[in-house]
Amino acid sequence: VFVYYSVKMSIERVQALLGGPINHEDPIHALFALFVLLLLVSGTGLIIVGIKSRWCAMGLALVMGCAALYKHPWFITMWSSNSFKLDFVVGYEDVQVDAWLYSDHQRYFFFQQLSTVGALLQLVAHGPGQFSVDEADAESITITSITSKGAD
Repeated sequence: VFVYYSVKMSIERVQALLGGPINHEDPIHALFALFVLLLLVSGTGLIIVGIKSRWCAMGLALVMGCAALYKHPWFITMWSSNSFKLDFVVGYEDVQVDAWLYSDHQRYFFFQQLSTVGALLQLVAHGPGQFSVDEADAESITITSITSKGAD
């Protein structure tokens, strides 16, 4: 899913730069968004491979934490008397809802994103493990299968 959305957003940014059908932003903003997107994708790739995993996880956790606070402001809309559109929920694209329902949806997405931040911070605290490029020893790695009776 992450790869799909990152490719989709990259294509939209390039189309905005070339003056395509999505031309609602200036070229400087599109270039900056494309740069940030490529930086995040490369950081994710480095975590997967295991190169500088702790630093990349710390950076991604910081970015995702700030993005969660910015994109899902449930703590601000909860006490509002306004009504909001649920554009991000399938089937409710043009529906106006009360602030408590909007806040409830935003709170769900906020804590979902915050759980990913927690997983990244766990990677920072405990490290990527012995199979990463950074943590691999010069010795060969042996894999032992463990069963209910002991090691095979």
